[in-house]
Order: sequence, then C-alpha cells, then structure tokens
Amino acid sequence: MIKYFCNSCNSYIEHKLVDKNTNKCLICKQNLDRAYEELGQARNLEDMKRLNSIRNEFNESYVKHEYSVFWSYAGNVPVFDEYTDFYNEKNKYLSSDVRPVFPEEQLLLQILLKDEYQILNQSVWYTAGRKYIVNGEKLNITRSSFFGCDTEAISIEYKRRFDEINYEKYNRIVDKFISLNTNWYEHIKNEAIEEIKKVSNGYNDNEIFISFSGGKDSTVVDDLVKKALLHQKINKIFGDTTLEFPSTYEYISRCKNDLYNQEYSKILTAQNRREDFYELCESIGPPSRVLRWCCMYFKTTPISDKIDRLFLDKKKILAFQGIRRNESVSRSKYEMESDSPKISKQRVFAPIIDWSDLDVWLYILSSKIDFNDAYRYGYARVGCWNCPNNGKYDLFLSKIYMPDMSKKFYDMLMDFALRTNKEDPEGYVNGDFWKARQGGNGLDIAENAIVNFQPCALESNSFNYQL
Repeated sequence: MIKYFCNSCNSYIEHKLVDKNTNKCLICKQNLDRAYEELGQARNLEDMKRLNSIRNEFNESYVKHEYSVFWSYAGNVPVFDEYTDFYNEKNKYLSSDVRPVFPEEQLLLQILLKDEYQILNQSVWYTAGRKYIVNGEKLNITRSSFFGCDTEAISIEYKRRFDEINYEKYNRIVDKFISLNTNWYEHIKNEAIEEIKKVSNGYNDNEIFISFSGGKDSTVVDDLVKKALLHQKINKIFGDTTLEFPSTYEYISRCKNDLYNQEYSKILTAQNRREDFYELCESIGPPSRVLRWCCMYFKTTPISDKIDRLFLDKKKILAFQGIRRNESVSRSKYEMESDSPKISKQRVFAPIIDWSDLDVWLYILSSKIDFNDAYRYGYARVGCWNCPNNGKYDLFLSKIYMPDMSKKFYDMLMDFALRTNKEDPEGYVNGDFWKARQGGNGLDIAENAIVNFQPCALESNSFNYQL
C-alpha cells in the first residue's frame, strides 16, 4: 500500500490527487501557486514576509510517498493491504519495501549460514531495513558477517548443492503472492499504461525509443510500452558498457531471439568500441565514486552518439526510461516527464517513477515476463558489475559467481595501489578505499596535470578551478 502525505495540507490524500509529473498535491497547489506569482506585488516589508512564507510553503508542498508492506501469515507472503479479505485477516506491518529472495540466493544463504536456518525453498524476502524474512520471521543476521568467508570454497559448495533448489515449491509461493495482490497489480499496470498512451500521442514509431539496460526497471517499462502501444514497433537502445554482468548479455540475447520481441522491436546496441576499460585504468587509475570517468567513456557518450545518429532528422524524440524515485536521494526529485538535459529535442518519460521494488517484482511475476538472472543470485541492481557505487555485498557475490572476472579486477586494483605507493595496498583495496579516491598521484599522467584553484571573486563559497 502507498500512502501520500502532503506537507502543506498536513494530511493524507488519495493517489488521484497527486500530480504524477511534478509530484505535487493537486488540492493546495493552485492557491500556493497564485500566491507565489503575487510575490512581486508586495508593497511593504510585511507583505514581503507574508508572501515569502507562502512561497516557502509552496516549495515544500511536494508529496511524500509512504510505502507500507504487510505480512499475511495465512498466505505466508507479503501484501500491500493491511487487511486480507480472502482470509478475513489483519496483516502485520513488515517494512516500507521488500524484494523476493529467489531460490538461487536462498541456497547461497543456506551455505553461508552453515545450515543453521531452514531457508532454501521457503518464502524468503529482503526488506528495506536490510533484514531477511523467512516465513514472516526476521533472521538475526547481517551481510557483513559473510565477508570473511572463503569465497572459493563457497563457490565449490554452491555448485555441488545446486540440485537442492526446488522451483516447483517456490512457484507455489509466487502464485500465492500474485493472487493476494491482484488488485494492486491491476491498478499500477492500468495507470502506467494510460500515462504511456497519453504522452505518446502525436509521436510516430520512429520518434520513440526505450532506454533498455537489461535491468528489472527497464524490463517492466518495455513490457508496459508493448501493452500500451499495441501494433507499434518501438526500438530499444541497450548501452553496452562492456562491463555488464554475464547474465545481462545472456538476457539481451534471449530478448533478441524471442519471436515476439523480434516482431515488436529491435534492440540497438550503443558501445564504445575504441577504448578498453583496463587499459584506461592503467593510464588514469580505476574509477571511483568521485571520479566516475567510466560513465562518460562507456555509457553516456556512446548512447548519446547512437541517439544522435538514429534521430538526426527528427524534430522531436520521446524516450521511455525505467527511473524510479526511491532508488536514490538524487533521483527522489526527478519528474515523471521532463526534457533531456543532454539532447534538446528529447522528451523523457518515466512511467514507473513512483513504483516501489515490490511493485516492480509484482508486475514481473504477475506478467510472467523474462528478466535478468542476476536478480536470482542476490544482486539488488544490474549495471556495471564492478561499479564503485555498488555495495560490498555485490562485490562479495561476484567473487562467488564470477571468480575469474573478480580476480582480474582485484589484480588491477592492487597494481594501482602499488604503483601509487599506498601505505597498505591490501587494506586500500579490501577496505574499498579505492572507491573514494580523488586524484592520480603516482601515475605518469598526473605529472602532466596541473590544477590551480582560488576563491571566486563573486561568491565567497565558490572557487575557480584552472586545469
């Protein structure tokens, strides 16, 4: 269940009273907006104070989304409603959001916990509070306790016990989850489809594309666009960073070979075929959360170039994206519909911008659409597998599932730490300090780079940088 709370009205409001594009309350916006426009008409200091106060209210009138997920003990699955009519049952509050833990990850947990708990082939979910829920009960474990494990031994044991997975039993759990949340699934599906139809009006097939990463969100958006724009052929653009999960390439291949997808659209790949990631790491060091040069080289530029070539003669473009507000703080202020900051003639539309993780998984499981297997193994996000923004647990999983790729990346990080004379190279790499690096001291390229800065003459809190 999603509740909407307006700061200005100081009350909960219905979803239909929320402007999904600006994420503002439709009840109070008009009056506040009018008062905001009158700000320039203030005749004295008191008027200015009064109108400034109203303006501040207006700026804070964004609607807060309060997600609530409950646990149905009778159904043994999470539900969106506090009360389940089918069982005549009042459900227990579980978390603000949850995601399913698939049998592949369940087996890994079973091994990591040395069979202390019965996890495999059970109803297992992972909460926004970083807790595992097994049959409605929270496990008193933390992921950080796994990091000292022998990943090579775990990988061998995982392969030996893989046949213990029972998807027949798991699918019965999924069916129950779907049946108890059918009404909510229909609501979010129909609402998104109507929004897609509305925004697509006036665009031809060759003026629309779907930004397709191979992740769960773009997978859902792709399926929604198919349902909304029947008989139209909308192409997808896949930005191949060359650093994708192996399962991502497998999923993209399945999509390309699927007959329905072939009839509906093509997957067009955007890729940097000139530079090599590891060669660049040797020259300028690995990317970090501060120095994310990899995005420009392997994602933003190739995709932008692809769009420029495909839509060179078009006066307008509509791009569907799988961005969601609850993914990060930076995305929480995104609008459902906006102009692209990089391509002037491009309109960007995010039909699932207000969906929770559980909304996304309810849609995928209810619609029975194919998805990236990385999620089955426990990865929360799909993109570059070695992204510095990934959590420690993601890199831990990669040591188990992708040992050769992980070793190559680890060796590169160690080489960088040694070449730049880190005091404790192993601690620098294993402690993830490389993710926070801000310079290239010790690299040959740094000797030719000069950066000077001084206070800005116009702003006391700003600086001018000269490179």
